Amino acid sequence: MNISSIAGFVAAPLLGPYAMSKHAIEAYSDALRAEMAFLGVTVVAIEPGRFATNIVGTATKRMEEQGKSLENSPYAELTRQTLQRYSSAQVKEGPERVARVIEEALSSPAPKPRNLVVSDQREAELAIRRDSRRLPNSSGHPFSYDRNTLVTMLDEALANPGGGVTMSKVTGLWATGSGSHCHLRRRSGCSWSTCPEPTHRRTSSASS
Repeated sequence: MNISSIAGFVAAPLLGPYAMSKHAIEAYSDALRAEMAFLGVTVVAIEPGRFATNIVGTATKRMEEQGKSLENSPYAELTRQTLQRYSSAQVKEGPERVARVIEEALSSPAPKPRNLVVSDQREAELAIRRDSRRLPNSSGHPFSYDRNTLVTMLDEALANPGGGVTMSKVTGLWATGSGSHCHLRRRSGCSWSTCPEPTHRRTSSASS
């Protein structure tokens, strides 16, 4: 289990280094998930949003200890706004909700690969809209998809939240739901009900 963040896919001003580290965790989790699947090991990323922690107090203390000042900085006001946005005065809910999601993921026989945990509707919408904006930005090249195809791909993703192992009916990139070949186990005849990849087990039980 890797503790990522909403910053793993939403980078806010002045938080570039932090967002870079969380983007790295997202990439590492994706790669490790594929590498460990054939061993029956599930890799999960937890993606918390803003919760009441001491992150602002720690950042402010480090700035003071290092003798850094916002005086005369062109980023002074933006820095104050950013610190205020993440302060306990603005974020009331503690991290208990995150702990519960971690517990549920550890207890589940087939946890979701990614688990977004936010404290308010605004953050949830921000995360969803950020992902949806990637689609139009990926158009305009020879292998773009039209709207109807993108909707079909979204439907597939919603039907299979585990993701990562079933073949897209649109692209045909990976193994079909019939289990004729499992691209992670590198062999034909994957039974799906016994395959260590949790998405196979979940799909098999759903079909039965």
